[in-house]
Amino acid sequence: EGLPITEAEITYLSDEKPPIRTVTDSNGFVSILIEAREEPQIEIQKEGYKTRIYNINLQADANRVFVFSLDPEEE
Repeated sequence: EGLPITEAEITYLSDEKPPIRTVTDSNGFVSILIEAREEPQIEIQKEGYKTRIYNINLQADANRVFVFSLDPEEE
């Protein structure tokens, strides 16, 4: 628990541009540049984990590094 998740698929969803897809690196890290006027959703999925969707409000959280977590799927 609390360990980085490698190769998790990250989808950046915004009303202003097409979805952007990327994956986390070997440290569970990904960097996405978000313009301040946008309020995107970030969808995170990885086999064996529950998919999560986070809403980002940059007016409240400008210049912040976000740390997200995934819960394992129940068997």
